[in-house]
Amino acid sequence: MRLYGQEAVLDDLVPRLVGLGRENNRRFPYRGGAPVVHLVGGRGGGKTALLDELAASYLNRVPLVRADLAAPAFGFDGLGDLPGDDRPNASHLTSLLYLLSGHLQLGGDGFRSTLKFRRLPLGLLVVTSWLTATAVPEPTGDGQDPAALFMERMERLRAVVTADSADRGRRKELLRQWFDALAPVATAVTAMPPGADTLLQTAATSAREAFFAPRGDQAALHWWNERLQRLRYQGDPVQKLYWFGQAFQYRDQRRDEAEKLLTAALLADIDDHYNLWRRMDDVPRPLLLIDNIDALPGDRFTRALKEAFGHLPDGRRAATHPVFVVTSRGTPGTPSPLTADPAPDRPWVSMGLPRVGRRQIQTMLGTRFYPPGLPLLVERLSGDRAGVASALLDAYDDAGSGGLGLIVDQLRSPTGTGPVAGLLRELVNQLFPGHGSPDRGALRMDPAVLDRLRLLATALDRTAAIGLLTSHRPETDPVDRVDDTLAYVAAGHPVPYRWPVVDTAAPFVADRALRDLLLLHLRAETSWADWGRLHRFLRDLHPLPGDGPHPSDVEAKYLHHALALGDSAEVGNALHRRFLDGGLSDWLAVLNVVCAAPRPPDRPAGAPAPAVPACGSCGDPAAAPNAAGVHLAISRLLNALWAQSFPLAVPDEGHIAEIEAQLEALRKETADTDGVLRRAWLGWPGQLRLGVQAPDLDCGQGGNA
Repeated sequence: MRLYGQEAVLDDLVPRLVGLGRENNRRFPYRGGAPVVHLVGGRGGGKTALLDELAASYLNRVPLVRADLAAPAFGFDGLGDLPGDDRPNASHLTSLLYLLSGHLQLGGDGFRSTLKFRRLPLGLLVVTSWLTATAVPEPTGDGQDPAALFMERMERLRAVVTADSADRGRRKELLRQWFDALAPVATAVTAMPPGADTLLQTAATSAREAFFAPRGDQAALHWWNERLQRLRYQGDPVQKLYWFGQAFQYRDQRRDEAEKLLTAALLADIDDHYNLWRRMDDVPRPLLLIDNIDALPGDRFTRALKEAFGHLPDGRRAATHPVFVVTSRGTPGTPSPLTADPAPDRPWVSMGLPRVGRRQIQTMLGTRFYPPGLPLLVERLSGDRAGVASALLDAYDDAGSGGLGLIVDQLRSPTGTGPVAGLLRELVNQLFPGHGSPDRGALRMDPAVLDRLRLLATALDRTAAIGLLTSHRPETDPVDRVDDTLAYVAAGHPVPYRWPVVDTAAPFVADRALRDLLLLHLRAETSWADWGRLHRFLRDLHPLPGDGPHPSDVEAKYLHHALALGDSAEVGNALHRRFLDGGLSDWLAVLNVVCAAPRPPDRPAGAPAPAVPACGSCGDPAAAPNAAGVHLAISRLLNALWAQSFPLAVPDEGHIAEIEAQLEALRKETADTDGVLRRAWLGWPGQLRLGVQAPDLDCGQGGNA
C-alpha cells in the first residue's frame, strides 16, 4: 500500500522515541515520559499499512512485537484459538501478555542483548497454572497420565503453601516437582493453543529461575511481594502469590487488579533491562505495534497500561518504557475511552491519519501522465481512504496502456478477466474485518456477510432493509440481522452521511463510497431480470398514495427505485406533476435522490422496453401553456443528471451543458420567486465540473454540497 502524509510518524516521531531511524541512523531517544502514539482513522485509512511499514523497518533491529487485536490469535501466525474471559485461569489479556513478552524476547541480528522477563512470567504462570482440576484435561487411563501427575503435585504444593507455618525446604522441593510435572501439560493447563509451546516453556523457565534464584538475586519475587503487600495479601512472597492466583479466578474486580499488576510487570521487566549502562549508551527501545486496540482486550490493556505508567521504579529514577504505536477505528478528534483518562506520567497522544483527497492523489501520481478523470474517480470510490486509493492506483499501474478505460471496464464487470479483474471484491474486502485464515494477508470477508451487504445497499431505510431480508434472504430473525449489519458497517465506517431530503436521513448503508462500491459489485454480478425483480420489490415498499400531492420522502424513494429499473418515462411524468405543484426547493431535492439511483445492468437483446405511460400533466387543461416543453426539459434534465451521477462517470461537458440548458428552460417557465432554480442554474454546472454528483447537489435545503 502507498503511504501518504505519514512521513512525520515514520521518519521523525517513532525514530525519536525508539532512538533509531529507519535507515540505521542513531537518534537520542526521549527520556522517561515519551508519548504513546495512538493513530485514529476509519477502515482502509492506512493504519495497518503504517504499522506494517514500521514492523518491516525495525524487524531484527530492536525488540519488536506486532499484534492485531481484531484478528484471530491477535494476528500471531501458527496459533489456534486463544482462551477467553470465560475461563477461571485465563483471560484475553493474559493471553496477550504471554504473546507480547514471548515475542519481545526473540533475538535479532542487530541486538546487543536480548530482553529477559522475570516478573511477568512469574505472575502469568501463577494465575494460569495454580488452579483447580476443572482446567486440566481428563486422565487418559494409561497409568502414566501427565495431567493426573500434575494435579497430584499441585495438590501437594497447595497443602504446603497454605499451611500457617510453611516448611520452606519442603515447599521448594514440591515446587521443583510441580515445574517438572507442568512441562508436558503446559498448553492444556494454561489454555494456550499448541502453537504457543515455546512461549510457555520460556515463561516456565523464567518463573523457575525467579523462584529458585539465590536469596540476593530474587528481584522478581521481591517486586511481587511489595506490590501484593499493598493490596493486603498475607503471608510470605510465595504465599502472597498463591492467594493472588486464586483471587484472579473469581473474575471480579480482583481480576482487574491482577491484570493491572501483570501489565505493570511487563513494563517493570523492560525498565529493568535498561540499566544505567544501556541508558547511557542510548540503546534503542523496544517497539510494540498494536493494531485495533479498540477490540478485545484493548480497553482493559489500555486502562492497565495507563495505571502502570504511574508506578515509578525503585530509586525514583525516570522509568524507561517501551515505545507503543497503537491504532483504533474512529473519527479523529472525537472523544474516545482510549484517551479519556491520561496516564499519570506519560501522555497518550491521539493523531488522525491524513485523509487522501484529490490533491493528495495527484501528488501520489507524481509527474507522469494520467487521464484527467483518474484522481476524481479514485477520490470518489475511496471515500478519502488511503488503502482503497492505493489499491485503485495499483490497478491503474497494472492496467498499462489500457489506463483509466480498462479500470472502469473492470469495475463494471469485476468477474471478467484482465489485470484488475475482481477489483471491486478486493476493495470491499479492505473495508471490513476479514474472516477465515489467521494469516493476515489471506483474510477475506465472509461471503455471506458480503452477499447481505450488497443486497442491503439497495435499501433506502431500515424498513426496506428488513423487508429485503424477509423476502430475499429468509432467516430466523431479519430484524436482528439488519441490526447486526448496521453495527458491522458502523464499526468500520463511523462517519455518517446525510441525504438532502427531509425525513430521509440516510440510505441504509450510509457511507457514500462504500455504498457505491457495493452497488457496483451487485450490478456486475446480477442479471438484468434479477435486478428488475429486486428493485420492483423495493419500489413497491414505498407505495404512493392516491391522487394529490405525495410526501417528498415517500415519492423520492419510490421514484429512485423506478429509475433504477430504467423506467425514466414514469419518473419523468411524476417529476412533471410535482414541478407543477410548486415547492421548487423540495422538487430539486427529490430530483437529487431520484438521480442517485444505481444504473441497471445492460438490457439483454430482445428484452422488452418498459411501457411509456401518457403524462397526465401534459394533458391537464390547468397546466401551463407550454406543458410539453416543460415535460421535455424535465426528461432531458433527468437523463443527463442520472448519467452524470453514475459513480464511474467523470465530468462530461455535453451532459453538463444539457443540465444547464434545461435548468434555464425550467426557470423561464415558472415564477421562481425564491430564486431556487436560478441558484441551481448558476451553481450546478460548476459543482458538476468539480465531480459533485446527485444526491449532493445544492437544492436549497442545506444539503451536502
